[in-house]
Amino acid sequence: MHWRCDISSRQPPTLPPMSDLINCTPHDVHVHLADGKFVTYPPSGTVVRMQSAEQVLMRTLDNGVPVKGAQQFTSVVDIPKGHAPIIVSMPVGQFLQQARCERHVYGPDTSPAGAIRDDQGRIVGTRGLVQYCP
Repeated sequence: MHWRCDISSRQPPTLPPMSDLINCTPHDVHVHLADGKFVTYPPSGTVVRMQSAEQVLMRTLDNGVPVKGAQQFTSVVDIPKGHAPIIVSMPVGQFLQQARCERHVYGPDTSPAGAIRDDQGRIVGTRGLVQYCP
């Protein structure tokens, strides 16, 4: 069974239970809510990653530094089986969105308005999630 989004009906898609949300990143995702509370999604142990084609050496700079062509992503690996919604990194989410994935796929909102940073500029939380699919 796939979770489909019927755009023609203009109704929100039927969502699977958010309690089934699987964090497929290697770190905790801390979502800080407006009321001061927060929700933490611990890593599941499964990390969804991108695979890419071999990069071609374009040239070598005068100082010996190799310059390769841009990385071209070809696929996503280690997606958990089933239909539970997942949290992934932005590159994975964008790739799955382009592939028109039918599963509910979310990522931490790391936009300037969404990211919460510590005094050294590192992201320590987010104010919400971004939905990539469906």
